[in-house]
Amino acid sequence: MIRGSKYFGCEVDIWSIGVILYALLAGHLPFDHESNAVLYSKILKAEYELPDFFSPGFFLFFFFSLQIFIF
Repeated sequence: MIRGSKYFGCEVDIWSIGVILYALLAGHLPFDHESNAVLYSKILKAEYELPDFFSPGFFLFFFFSLQIFIF
């Protein structure tokens, strides 16, 4: 939606689940900024930090689920 690309159901849904799970576990969103332009840039570049208390399994899950795929 941010890039104006076609909706890719499964990929987008997995990404959304990753964002929701991240927020539930970390207590904050993976992408956040006061400026929409900076926020969108962070989303498109997949710029986020994982909390130290996340297990290695969660690191892998978020690495793969929060990637931005170019179609």
